[in-house]
Amino acid sequence: MWQAAPLMGIMDGPTEVHQASIARRVLRSYRPSPSELWPSEYLPDKRAAAKTKYGDFSA
Repeated sequence: MWQAAPLMGIMDGPTEVHQASIARRVLRSYRPSPSELWPSEYLPDKRAAAKTKYGDFSA
């Protein structure tokens, strides 16, 4: 069984693919935190603040 383990890993696909697949499924249910909390770089909030401050200014 121990000798067949590496072969089974090759046949089943890379471990990184499985990790990415599981991470996608887990993170699918998460949403960004509310405004004023972490993360401070949440782009929709920054975009709304910029539109409020500068309006629809385009050069």
